[in-house]
Amino acid sequence: MGADGTIYIGSYDKNLYALNPDGTLKWKYTTGGAIYSSVAIGADGTIYVGNSDNNLYALNPDGTLKWKYTTGGTICSSATIGADGTIYIGSDDKKLYALNPDGTLKWKYSTWQIYYSSPAIGKDGTIYIGSSGGSKLYALNPDGTLNGDIPQGKYMEAHSQLQLMELYI
Repeated sequence: MGADGTIYIGSYDKNLYALNPDGTLKWKYTTGGAIYSSVAIGADGTIYVGNSDNNLYALNPDGTLKWKYTTGGTICSSATIGADGTIYIGSDDKKLYALNPDGTLKWKYSTWQIYYSSPAIGKDGTIYIGSSGGSKLYALNPDGTLNGDIPQGKYMEAHSQLQLMELYI
C-alpha cells in the first residue's frame, strides 16, 4: 500500500493494478509476464515489481514506466530496498541482484541455488536471503561479498538468531 492509500495488486494476467482507497481503478500497467510477488515502494514513490518475464519493473507513481532491468530468470520474490536506495531482488537464475535507483547494476551474487525468498536487510546493512528449499541462508555485505552462509542443518538456529537481531523483514 502506498503512502497515499493506493493499493497495488499484481496478477497472473500480467497486470499490476493500482486501486484507490475506495476500490476504484487508479491505473493498470501491463508487464510481459505473470506477477507472483508483492510490490516494494521506494522513498520517492517508485513502485518495484518483478515477474515471470525476468524483468524488475520500476514504475512512477502515475503508472508509467521509469525503467526495467532484465535478469536471467523468473522473479518470484519481492524486492527489498536498502536505506541508500539500493534495490535487492532474487531471481531463479541463481543470482541476487543489487540495483542502483536508476536501474543500473550495482553488483550480483551467484550461487548454485534458486532464490524464491525476498531479501531482508539487517540494521548493520547485511543482506540476508534464503535459497530454494531452505537449504541455505546467505548473509552478504552491502558491497556484495559473502559475509557467511548457513547450511540447512543450522537453518532453524540461524532463523532464531535473525529474529533476535531484529531484522526488517
